[in-house]
Amino acid sequence: MDSLNWHMQVDIHEDENQIVIYANVPCMGQKNIKVNVDYCQLTISGEHKFDDEKNKENYNRIERAFGKSSRSLSLPNTTDARNIPASYTDGLLEVILPKLEKAKPHSIQIKVN
Repeated sequence: MDSLNWHMQVDIHEDENQIVIYANVPCMGQKNIKVNVDYCQLTISGEHKFDDEKNKENYNRIERAFGKSSRSLSLPNTTDARNIPASYTDGLLEVILPKLEKAKPHSIQIKVN
């Protein structure tokens, strides 16, 4: 079976404090997933390997995608790129992009003269 590239799907949610990226990384262990930040770009990459390579000729159908995938996303300049946590559970990678304090909404006090 040839290695195929597959498209990594993501959902992106934003609130006043953070941007959260959820990436589908099915059948990948934590060791096969990499998250990198380079300047203003976040890259998620991984590989889903075909586990039964020695018996692949015995398969009648293989529909699941295997191979490498990578997804790069531009980071807004409001992101605290030094403090980005990531977690992995049951095929879902969660990457949290905290916003810098100066980028968070705030109220301005009005002075009375």
